[in-house]
Amino acid sequence: MIVDKLIPVPGESAISLRFERNNPCNTTIVDHDGNVIYTVVTEFPSSGKPVTRVHSGVGKLVAEWIWGDARSDLLTISGRPQAPASAWLKKSIIPFREYVFFFLTWRLRV
Repeated sequence: MIVDKLIPVPGESAISLRFERNNPCNTTIVDHDGNVIYTVVTEFPSSGKPVTRVHSGVGKLVAEWIWGDARSDLLTISGRPQAPASAWLKKSIIPFREYVFFFLTWRLRV
């Protein structure tokens, strides 16, 4: 299932990404050639809160999501300070369906 289509910026090409498993908390995200772009792993410790980590295709930690109970989840993106999810994630009345498509504009900084 294709879950992400990046809309090209003029002069740039688009890329499609796919989840290997139907579980966004534990999956591998690959490109059309099967190259690993991201790996997502969620750990549920016996004590403490669940943590979801996203690693790049070469194994570098990109982001960490600490699940909250009563308070907002905490998100840390590599190179940025930790922030509550409520600071940037807005509530939606549209539920997820069987298929979800995201259309994003993405520029890579090299």
